[in-house]
Amino acid sequence: MFTRSGELAKAEEHLEAAAAAEPESEQVAVALCEVRRRRGAMKSAAEGLEAFCKAHPNALEARARLVVVLREAGRNDEAIVHARFILAKRPLDDATRAELALAHLAKGERDVAELLVSQALKQNPKSAAAWRAQGLVALQKGDDAEAFRSFEKAAEYDPGDTTARVNMGNVLLRAGAFAEAEKAFRQVLATTPTDEGAMLGLAISLRGLKKHDEARVTYEKLLALSPRHLAATYGLGVLYADHLKDPSKARSLFKQVAEDAPKGSPLRADAERWLKDLGDANGPPKPAPPPPTPPPSKPPAKK
Repeated sequence: MFTRSGELAKAEEHLEAAAAAEPESEQVAVALCEVRRRRGAMKSAAEGLEAFCKAHPNALEARARLVVVLREAGRNDEAIVHARFILAKRPLDDATRAELALAHLAKGERDVAELLVSQALKQNPKSAAAWRAQGLVALQKGDDAEAFRSFEKAAEYDPGDTTARVNMGNVLLRAGAFAEAEKAFRQVLATTPTDEGAMLGLAISLRGLKKHDEARVTYEKLLALSPRHLAATYGLGVLYADHLKDPSKARSLFKQVAEDAPKGSPLRADAERWLKDLGDANGPPKPAPPPPTPPPSKPPAKK
């Protein structure tokens, strides 16, 4: 219902009131977490759901969503604890087992991740979540062909979920196949016009194809939906610095990334390097690095 930045703020207010009126509602707690997450407020998104799960230990759908949010926030050890709690209650939950695999993968424990994915696929060979996780494991191994096949399987078993299709586009980006990637992302957007992963991938594809004005418009559409989207803010900054020759706008965007991105993150380091390279207002911008591949997309929150 609420999609743009101002509407997301209204949605958060509406859901906060609903949560106060219905503190036992798991559906409201999950929806409030998702709105906060989309606004870039990962800390409050996680804290709100953590408080709900502490008060409602058996709210497993909320806890499953918390696993995703904690993993996205880099709090992988905590995500693992909550995922194992769920699996103790629901041992055949292949989606949670796949999330557990991704948390271990983020910690560099690829062998554990591979074992968990194989267990999930043994339990349910048609698990889209497990095939997505298999694809992400393959990407970390550098096997793009296996990753692409895994994402194809995920899309086959869950045609309504765009995540796997976006990741297929991301594999094409890694290979520098910008025209094919553009086509893949446009196919996703034809059915899901506000898919943020597809919008980001399309912008990067257009930049790679030197369609700079179209790329700018796409980045701006994404930022209208999600103003705190760091990868889009960074990508638009690079576009202004290197192609559109507007260092003032580029500086403003890179400053936002440097302020909002977590300390030690590669994106923050890149933004700080750009700010240093751009110098003063009259200094010429430096050449841009190759278009970055967007981070792997995450499955959408369960409603």
